[in-house]
Amino acid sequence: MNYFFILGNHPALSLSELMAKISGEWQIVNDAVATLDYQGELAADLLDSLGGTIKFGKIMGQFKRLDEAAALDLADYLLSLAQDSGKINFGFSNYSSVRLDRSFGLQIKRQLQAAGRSARWVVGRDKVLSSVIVEQNHLLTKGGEIVLWRSNDYWQWGITMGVQPFKLLSARDYGRPARDDRSGMLPPKLAQIMINLAGLQPGDTLLDPFCGSGTILQEAALLKAGLVIGIDNSPQAINNSQENWAWFTNRWPVKTPAEFRLGDASKVSQILSSKINRMVTEPYLGPARGQRNFSVIVKELELLYSQALHDWRSVIAKDGRVVMIWPIFISGAKRYYVQPDICGWQIIGFSELAKKRWPQAYSPSGQLVYNRPGQLVWRAIVGLRPV
Repeated sequence: MNYFFILGNHPALSLSELMAKISGEWQIVNDAVATLDYQGELAADLLDSLGGTIKFGKIMGQFKRLDEAAALDLADYLLSLAQDSGKINFGFSNYSSVRLDRSFGLQIKRQLQAAGRSARWVVGRDKVLSSVIVEQNHLLTKGGEIVLWRSNDYWQWGITMGVQPFKLLSARDYGRPARDDRSGMLPPKLAQIMINLAGLQPGDTLLDPFCGSGTILQEAALLKAGLVIGIDNSPQAINNSQENWAWFTNRWPVKTPAEFRLGDASKVSQILSSKINRMVTEPYLGPARGQRNFSVIVKELELLYSQALHDWRSVIAKDGRVVMIWPIFISGAKRYYVQPDICGWQIIGFSELAKKRWPQAYSPSGQLVYNRPGQLVWRAIVGLRPV
Protein backbone atom coordinates (compact mmCIF):
# COMPACT_ATOMS: atom_id res chain seq x y z
CA MET A 1 0.00 0.00 0.00
CA ASN A 2 1.24 3.50 -0.84
CA TYR A 3 0.69 6.35 1.60
CA PHE A 4 1.36 10.09 1.67
CA PHE A 5 2.40 12.13 4.69
CA ILE A 6 2.13 15.91 5.07
CA LEU A 7 5.17 17.07 7.02
CA GLY A 8 5.19 19.76 9.69
CA ASN A 9 7.01 23.08 9.88
CA HIS A 10 10.28 21.23 10.50
CA PRO A 11 10.16 18.67 7.67
CA ALA A 12 13.55 17.11 8.42
CA LEU A 13 12.41 16.43 11.97
CA SER A 14 9.03 15.15 10.78
CA LEU A 15 10.56 12.74 8.29
CA SER A 16 13.18 11.55 10.79
CA GLU A 17 10.42 10.67 13.24
CA LEU A 18 8.39 8.89 10.55
CA MET A 19 11.37 6.82 9.43
CA ALA A 20 12.16 5.88 13.04
CA LYS A 21 8.56 4.79 13.59
CA ILE A 22 7.60 3.13 10.27
CA SER A 23 9.79 0.94 8.08
CA GLY A 24 9.34 1.00 4.33
CA GLU A 25 10.48 2.68 1.13
CA TRP A 26 10.37 6.42 1.76
CA GLN A 27 10.55 9.16 -0.87
CA ILE A 28 10.51 12.96 -0.57
CA VAL A 29 8.19 14.67 -3.05
CA ASN A 30 8.72 18.25 -1.89
CA ASP A 31 9.15 20.18 1.36
CA ALA A 32 5.62 19.30 2.44
CA VAL A 33 5.01 15.76 1.13
CA ALA A 34 6.71 12.42 1.68
CA THR A 35 5.45 9.07 0.42
CA LEU A 36 5.79 5.54 1.73
CA ASP A 37 5.57 2.13 0.07
CA TYR A 38 4.47 0.00 3.03
CA GLN A 39 3.84 -3.71 3.32
CA GLY A 40 0.56 -3.64 5.18
CA GLU A 41 -2.22 -1.35 6.38
CA LEU A 42 -1.72 1.71 8.56
CA ALA A 43 -4.36 2.53 11.17
CA ALA A 44 -6.41 5.71 10.83
CA ASP A 45 -5.36 6.82 14.34
CA LEU A 46 -1.65 6.64 13.44
CA LEU A 47 -1.11 10.36 14.04
CA ASP A 48 -2.11 10.01 17.70
CA SER A 49 1.43 8.66 18.19
CA LEU A 50 3.35 11.00 15.86
CA GLY A 51 4.19 14.55 16.87
CA GLY A 52 5.61 15.91 13.61
CA THR A 53 3.08 14.92 10.93
CA ILE A 54 0.08 17.07 9.98
CA LYS A 55 -1.91 14.59 7.85
CA PHE A 56 -1.59 11.23 6.20
CA GLY A 57 -3.60 9.13 3.81
CA LYS A 58 -3.70 6.63 0.99
CA ILE A 59 -2.35 7.39 -2.47
CA MET A 60 -5.17 6.56 -4.87
CA GLY A 61 -3.88 7.37 -8.35
CA GLN A 62 -2.79 10.03 -10.80
CA PHE A 63 -4.13 12.27 -13.57
CA LYS A 64 -2.33 13.74 -16.52
CA ARG A 65 -4.59 16.78 -16.25
CA LEU A 66 -7.39 17.90 -13.98
CA ASP A 67 -10.20 17.90 -16.52
CA GLU A 68 -13.83 16.79 -16.66
CA ALA A 69 -12.86 13.11 -16.79
CA ALA A 70 -10.73 13.51 -13.66
CA ALA A 71 -13.60 15.34 -11.92
CA LEU A 72 -15.93 12.44 -12.76
CA ASP A 73 -13.47 9.90 -11.35
CA LEU A 74 -13.12 11.86 -8.12
CA ALA A 75 -16.88 12.31 -7.81
CA ASP A 76 -17.35 8.57 -8.25
CA TYR A 77 -14.77 7.93 -5.54
CA LEU A 78 -16.48 10.34 -3.13
CA LEU A 79 -19.78 8.57 -3.80
CA SER A 80 -18.13 5.25 -2.94
CA LEU A 81 -17.06 6.68 0.43
CA ALA A 82 -20.56 7.89 1.33
CA GLN A 83 -22.00 5.81 4.15
CA ASP A 84 -25.50 7.28 4.07
CA SER A 85 -27.73 9.52 2.01
CA GLY A 86 -26.64 12.76 3.66
CA LYS A 87 -24.64 15.64 2.25
CA ILE A 88 -21.16 14.86 0.90
CA ASN A 89 -18.50 17.30 2.06
CA PHE A 90 -15.29 17.48 0.05
CA GLY A 91 -12.29 19.74 -0.23
CA PHE A 92 -8.85 20.02 -1.80
CA SER A 93 -5.35 20.54 -0.49
CA ASN A 94 -2.91 21.38 -3.27
CA TYR A 95 0.70 20.71 -2.19
CA SER A 96 2.27 21.89 -5.43
CA SER A 97 3.30 25.18 -7.00
CA VAL A 98 0.81 24.69 -9.86
CA ARG A 99 -2.45 26.55 -9.43
CA LEU A 100 -5.65 24.53 -9.14
CA ASP A 101 -8.43 26.05 -11.23
CA ARG A 102 -11.64 26.77 -9.32
CA SER A 103 -13.75 25.24 -12.07
CA PHE A 104 -12.41 21.79 -11.17
CA GLY A 105 -14.10 21.83 -7.78
CA LEU A 106 -17.32 23.07 -9.34
CA GLN A 107 -17.21 20.18 -11.83
CA ILE A 108 -16.98 17.66 -9.00
CA LYS A 109 -19.86 19.30 -7.15
CA ARG A 110 -22.02 19.18 -10.27
CA GLN A 111 -21.18 15.51 -10.82
CA LEU A 112 -22.23 14.68 -7.26
CA GLN A 113 -25.46 16.62 -7.66
CA ALA A 114 -26.14 14.87 -10.97
CA ALA A 115 -25.90 11.58 -9.05
CA GLY A 116 -28.66 12.82 -6.77
CA ARG A 117 -26.48 13.81 -3.82
CA SER A 118 -26.29 17.09 -1.95
CA ALA A 119 -22.70 18.30 -1.93
CA ARG A 120 -20.66 20.97 -0.15
CA TRP A 121 -17.26 22.10 -1.37
CA VAL A 122 -15.20 23.12 1.68
CA VAL A 123 -12.66 25.86 0.99
CA GLY A 124 -10.19 27.79 3.10
CA ARG A 125 -8.10 30.91 2.72
CA ASP A 126 -5.05 28.96 1.57
CA LYS A 127 -4.53 26.35 -1.11
CA VAL A 128 -4.29 23.68 1.58
CA LEU A 129 -6.85 22.91 4.27
CA SER A 130 -5.69 22.94 7.87
CA SER A 131 -6.25 19.99 10.18
CA VAL A 132 -8.81 22.11 12.00
CA ILE A 133 -10.84 22.72 8.81
CA VAL A 134 -10.64 19.05 7.83
CA GLU A 135 -11.90 17.84 11.20
CA GLN A 136 -14.50 20.51 11.90
CA ASN A 137 -16.06 20.09 8.45
CA HIS A 138 -16.24 16.29 8.84
CA LEU A 139 -14.07 15.59 5.80
CA LEU A 140 -12.82 12.38 7.42
CA THR A 141 -16.31 10.97 7.98
CA LYS A 142 -18.85 12.61 5.65
CA GLY A 143 -16.94 12.90 2.39
CA GLY A 144 -13.26 13.34 1.87
CA GLU A 145 -10.25 15.64 1.63
CA ILE A 146 -8.54 15.16 -1.74
CA VAL A 147 -4.81 15.80 -1.45
CA LEU A 148 -2.94 16.70 -4.65
CA TRP A 149 0.71 17.14 -5.59
CA ARG A 150 2.79 17.09 -8.77
CA SER A 151 5.23 14.33 -9.65
CA ASN A 152 6.73 13.42 -13.03
CA ASP A 153 4.38 15.83 -14.85
CA TYR A 154 1.33 14.12 -13.33
CA TRP A 155 -1.13 15.15 -10.65
CA GLN A 156 -0.86 12.53 -7.90
CA TRP A 157 -3.81 12.31 -5.58
CA GLY A 158 -4.77 10.68 -2.32
CA ILE A 159 -7.48 10.72 0.31
CA THR A 160 -6.77 11.84 3.87
CA MET A 161 -7.15 9.16 6.54
CA GLY A 162 -6.13 11.13 9.61
CA VAL A 163 -5.01 14.55 10.85
CA GLN A 164 -2.93 15.64 13.81
CA PRO A 165 -5.06 15.51 16.99
CA PHE A 166 -4.71 19.24 17.69
CA LYS A 167 -7.38 19.35 20.39
CA LEU A 168 -5.79 16.59 22.46
CA LEU A 169 -2.28 18.03 22.06
CA SER A 170 -3.51 21.45 23.15
CA ALA A 171 -5.31 19.97 26.14
CA ARG A 172 -2.17 18.14 27.29
CA ASP A 173 -0.12 21.31 26.86
CA TYR A 174 -2.30 24.13 28.14
CA GLY A 175 -4.75 22.16 30.26
CA ARG A 176 -2.22 20.88 32.79
CA PRO A 177 -2.67 22.32 36.28
CA ALA A 178 1.07 22.86 36.88
CA ARG A 179 2.91 24.76 34.15
CA ASP A 180 6.20 26.47 34.98
CA ASP A 181 8.43 28.09 32.38
CA ARG A 182 11.35 27.95 34.82
CA SER A 183 11.36 24.15 34.70
CA GLY A 184 10.77 23.90 30.96
CA MET A 185 7.91 24.29 28.50
CA LEU A 186 8.56 21.38 26.15
CA PRO A 187 5.62 21.06 23.70
CA PRO A 188 3.91 17.63 23.79
CA LYS A 189 4.46 17.34 20.01
CA LEU A 190 8.22 17.70 20.41
CA ALA A 191 8.19 15.27 23.34
CA GLN A 192 6.46 12.68 21.12
CA ILE A 193 9.01 13.22 18.36
CA MET A 194 11.94 12.76 20.75
CA ILE A 195 10.44 9.57 22.22
CA ASN A 196 9.89 8.13 18.75
CA LEU A 197 13.42 9.06 17.71
CA ALA A 198 14.63 7.15 20.77
CA GLY A 199 12.86 4.07 19.41
CA LEU A 200 10.64 3.42 22.42
CA GLN A 201 8.98 0.01 22.22
CA PRO A 202 5.87 -1.05 24.17
CA GLY A 203 6.97 -2.20 27.61
CA ASP A 204 10.25 -0.25 27.66
CA THR A 205 11.27 1.66 30.75
CA LEU A 206 11.79 5.36 30.03
CA LEU A 207 13.68 7.76 32.26
CA ASP A 208 13.60 11.56 32.15
CA PRO A 209 16.38 12.70 34.51
CA PHE A 210 15.37 16.38 34.15
CA CYS A 211 11.63 15.73 34.28
CA GLY A 212 10.46 19.32 34.97
CA SER A 213 6.66 19.27 34.76
CA GLY A 214 6.49 15.71 33.39
CA THR A 215 5.58 16.24 29.73
CA ILE A 216 7.89 13.52 28.39
CA LEU A 217 6.64 11.00 30.96
CA GLN A 218 3.02 11.59 29.95
CA GLU A 219 3.71 11.25 26.23
CA ALA A 220 5.77 8.10 26.84
CA ALA A 221 2.83 6.57 28.73
CA LEU A 222 0.57 7.27 25.75
CA LEU A 223 3.15 5.52 23.57
CA LYS A 224 2.85 2.44 25.83
CA ALA A 225 6.02 2.61 27.89
CA GLY A 226 6.09 -0.13 30.54
CA LEU A 227 7.34 2.21 33.27
CA VAL A 228 8.23 5.92 33.33
CA ILE A 229 10.61 7.44 35.87
CA GLY A 230 11.07 11.15 36.47
CA ILE A 231 14.02 12.61 38.36
CA ASP A 232 14.61 16.29 39.12
CA ASN A 233 16.69 18.20 41.67
CA SER A 234 13.85 20.69 42.24
CA PRO A 235 11.19 19.74 44.82
CA GLN A 236 8.78 22.08 43.00
CA ALA A 237 9.38 20.27 39.70
CA ILE A 238 8.67 16.90 41.34
CA ASN A 239 5.48 18.30 42.88
CA ASN A 240 4.46 19.71 39.48
CA SER A 241 5.14 16.38 37.75
CA GLN A 242 3.10 14.47 40.32
CA GLU A 243 0.20 16.94 40.12
CA ASN A 244 0.23 16.84 36.32
CA TRP A 245 0.43 13.03 36.33
CA ALA A 246 -2.66 12.76 38.54
CA TRP A 247 -4.52 15.16 36.23
CA PHE A 248 -3.31 13.27 33.15
CA THR A 249 -4.22 9.76 34.33
CA ASN A 250 -7.73 10.94 35.23
CA ARG A 251 -8.29 12.00 31.62
CA TRP A 252 -6.34 9.50 29.51
CA PRO A 253 -6.73 5.71 29.89
CA VAL A 254 -3.09 4.79 30.42
CA LYS A 255 -1.88 1.80 32.42
CA THR A 256 1.78 2.81 32.68
CA PRO A 257 3.04 3.22 36.26
CA ALA A 258 5.15 6.27 37.10
CA GLU A 259 7.85 6.92 39.67
CA PHE A 260 9.08 10.38 40.72
CA ARG A 261 12.31 10.89 42.60
CA LEU A 262 14.12 13.95 43.90
CA GLY A 263 17.73 13.76 42.82
CA ASP A 264 20.69 14.98 40.78
CA ALA A 265 20.58 14.13 37.06
CA SER A 266 24.36 13.64 37.10
CA LYS A 267 24.06 10.99 39.85
CA VAL A 268 21.35 8.77 38.42
CA SER A 269 23.49 5.68 39.08
CA GLN A 270 23.11 6.34 42.82
CA ILE A 271 19.31 6.53 42.51
CA LEU A 272 18.41 3.62 40.22
CA SER A 273 19.11 -0.06 40.76
CA SER A 274 18.22 -1.42 37.31
CA LYS A 275 19.11 -0.69 33.70
CA ILE A 276 17.09 1.75 31.59
CA ASN A 277 16.00 1.08 27.97
CA ARG A 278 15.36 4.67 26.91
CA MET A 279 16.33 8.08 28.29
CA VAL A 280 14.59 11.11 26.81
CA THR A 281 15.06 14.54 28.31
CA GLU A 282 15.19 18.27 27.89
CA PRO A 283 17.85 19.16 30.47
CA TYR A 284 18.45 22.45 32.21
CA LEU A 285 19.08 24.97 29.40
CA GLY A 286 20.57 27.79 31.44
CA PRO A 287 18.97 30.83 33.09
CA ALA A 288 15.71 31.88 31.44
CA ARG A 289 15.82 35.51 32.51
CA GLY A 290 18.21 38.38 33.17
CA GLN A 291 21.56 39.24 31.64
CA ARG A 292 23.16 36.17 30.14
CA ASN A 293 26.81 35.66 29.26
CA PHE A 294 26.43 32.90 26.71
CA SER A 295 30.11 31.92 26.74
CA VAL A 296 29.93 31.29 30.48
CA ILE A 297 26.57 29.50 30.23
CA VAL A 298 27.89 27.21 27.50
CA LYS A 299 30.86 26.15 29.65
CA GLU A 300 28.61 25.50 32.65
CA LEU A 301 26.18 23.41 30.60
CA GLU A 302 28.98 21.47 28.91
CA LEU A 303 30.28 20.50 32.36
CA LEU A 304 26.79 19.51 33.60
CA TYR A 305 25.96 17.47 30.51
CA SER A 306 29.40 15.80 30.43
CA GLN A 307 29.05 14.73 34.05
CA ALA A 308 25.53 13.46 33.43
CA LEU A 309 26.47 11.50 30.29
CA HIS A 310 29.40 9.91 32.11
CA ASP A 311 27.03 8.77 34.87
CA TRP A 312 24.24 7.64 32.52
CA ARG A 313 26.66 5.31 30.76
CA SER A 314 26.47 2.96 33.76
CA VAL A 315 22.65 2.77 33.85
CA ILE A 316 21.70 2.62 30.17
CA ALA A 317 21.06 -0.84 28.72
CA LYS A 318 23.49 -2.21 26.14
CA ASP A 319 20.96 -1.57 23.35
CA GLY A 320 19.57 1.55 25.03
CA ARG A 321 19.19 4.99 23.52
CA VAL A 322 19.35 8.56 24.80
CA VAL A 323 17.65 11.47 23.06
CA MET A 324 18.24 14.87 24.63
CA ILE A 325 18.35 18.58 23.86
CA TRP A 326 21.52 20.62 23.57
CA PRO A 327 20.66 24.34 23.45
CA ILE A 328 21.89 26.74 20.79
CA PHE A 329 21.99 30.34 22.00
CA ILE A 330 21.25 33.10 19.50
CA SER A 331 22.79 36.55 19.86
CA GLY A 332 22.33 38.58 16.70
CA ALA A 333 24.12 36.73 13.92
CA LYS A 334 26.23 34.71 16.36
CA ARG A 335 25.47 31.16 17.50
CA TYR A 336 26.73 29.57 20.71
CA TYR A 337 26.77 25.76 20.60
CA VAL A 338 26.99 23.39 23.57
CA GLN A 339 29.35 20.47 22.89
CA PRO A 340 29.75 18.21 25.96
CA ASP A 341 32.18 15.31 26.27
CA ILE A 342 30.49 12.22 24.81
CA CYS A 343 33.21 9.68 25.60
CA GLY A 344 31.54 6.26 25.73
CA TRP A 345 28.72 7.36 23.44
CA GLN A 346 28.12 7.41 19.70
CA ILE A 347 25.97 10.01 17.95
CA ILE A 348 22.91 8.54 16.20
CA GLY A 349 22.18 9.87 12.72
CA PHE A 350 18.41 9.78 12.48
CA SER A 351 17.78 10.06 8.72
CA GLU A 352 20.36 10.51 5.99
CA LEU A 353 17.50 11.05 3.52
CA ALA A 354 16.25 14.05 5.51
CA LYS A 355 19.77 15.40 6.05
CA LYS A 356 20.54 15.28 2.36
CA ARG A 357 17.33 17.10 1.46
CA TRP A 358 17.36 19.72 4.23
CA PRO A 359 20.98 20.32 5.30
CA GLN A 360 19.99 23.75 6.61
CA ALA A 361 17.94 22.04 9.35
CA TYR A 362 21.09 20.73 11.06
CA SER A 363 23.73 22.22 13.33
CA PRO A 364 27.37 22.29 12.15
CA SER A 365 28.01 19.08 14.09
CA GLY A 366 25.04 17.33 12.47
CA GLN A 367 22.22 17.55 15.03
CA LEU A 368 18.63 18.26 14.05
CA VAL A 369 17.58 21.77 15.06
CA TYR A 370 14.11 22.72 16.30
CA ASN A 371 13.29 26.42 16.58
CA ARG A 372 10.44 28.88 16.28
CA PRO A 373 10.53 32.43 14.90
CA GLY A 374 11.90 34.91 17.42
CA GLN A 375 13.35 32.33 19.80
CA LEU A 376 16.70 33.17 21.38
CA VAL A 377 17.34 29.56 22.40
CA TRP A 378 17.09 26.87 19.74
CA ARG A 379 17.03 23.14 20.46
CA ALA A 380 19.52 20.71 18.91
CA ILE A 381 18.04 17.21 19.19
CA VAL A 382 20.80 14.71 19.91
CA GLY A 383 20.58 10.93 19.75
CA LEU A 384 23.19 8.79 21.52
CA ARG A 385 23.90 5.08 21.88
CA PRO A 386 26.41 3.52 24.28
CA VAL A 387 29.65 2.09 22.87
